[in-house]
Amino acid sequence: MEQTEPIIPPKDSLETAVEQKLFPAHDDGSSFTIFRVPAHIREENKKLYEPQLVSIGPYYRGRDALRAMEQHKLRLLRHFLQRAATVPLSDFVRAVRAVEQRARCCYSERTSVFDGGGFAEMLLLDCCFILEFFFKWNRGEPDPLCDVGWGLTLLHSDLLLLENQIPFFVLERLFDTFFRGAVTQDNLVKILLIQLKLNGTVVPRQPPRPELEEYINS
Repeated sequence: MEQTEPIIPPKDSLETAVEQKLFPAHDDGSSFTIFRVPAHIREENKKLYEPQLVSIGPYYRGRDALRAMEQHKLRLLRHFLQRAATVPLSDFVRAVRAVEQRARCCYSERTSVFDGGGFAEMLLLDCCFILEFFFKWNRGEPDPLCDVGWGLTLLHSDLLLLENQIPFFVLERLFDTFFRGAVTQDNLVKILLIQLKLNGTVVPRQPPRPELEEYINS
């Protein structure tokens, strides 16, 4: 006796709507790691949660009060590329592209507002800004942010804000690209921990670290 295929009833529209919310297309299974502070908490004291000098990541990018630092990011990108003389810009672009989608999934709010290469450009600028700033600090090189007493203090505070972040693995990828694997990622962690205390206070200047000096100067 010939078997007939079972008749599958069409999905209820409510079922479809709930499934779309439970399993959104942009969710690849990664966990969010960079969250928004609830509005009712932020309103208590915005300065505790919102950057005063520089935006890092997508949440505060484009704010009028922070636009001046975007030009400084470009200046530090030029310095970064000059320092990495044997590593072309294209290598850093490829490094960012390789982790772009993974980075998008780290934010609790969607980053689809960054069309085209906007999100990748933000990752490149922000990562190179952070790395070059700490390279300058490690060597004791002058920088406008360090020439004014409040600049370094505000920068440190901004870099520690919950919402003002980029995934650390993006920094690691560009760090590896810069040194072509010649320096371990542990050194990146050491640089950042020396420069930034967990309580957000300014760390006194330290002499350049000898294990990095050879590579940064080359």
